[in-house]
Amino acid sequence: MEEPELFKVPEGPAKRKKPPKEYKVVALRDCPLPEHLLKCDTPEHAADYWRRIISTLPSYDPDKESFVVLLLTTRRHVKGHHLVATGTLNQVTVHAREVFRAAIVAAAHAVVLMHNLCAAAHKLCYVKRRIM
Repeated sequence: MEEPELFKVPEGPAKRKKPPKEYKVVALRDCPLPEHLLKCDTPEHAADYWRRIISTLPSYDPDKESFVVLLLTTRRHVKGHHLVATGTLNQVTVHAREVFRAAIVAAAHAVVLMHNLCAAAHKLCYVKRRIM
């Protein structure tokens, strides 16, 4: 007696699961910053960090919008940063899961959310309401 179609196992290649992602958190004491970039308690300090550090990353593309999370300690010293996403010419889509993953892994006390605007001649956008 032949099995009905419902119980037959399809033949062919089995689906592969995605390989697990690896994360490496490097302390800034292993790659020290200049003294004036260690403190990030004003929007001007965050913009200065963007211009000196983020814009020089090899994965940063100034022709597309980028979203970066700056990780801070309790004294508002920079602990690290994470380039969350690179979007298109006029938008970048992020989810809270990606935004806060690096902050949780690095045990950050505070975060600064930053992105660039391509349509505004690559100037940073400043938020008027302070959340910290």
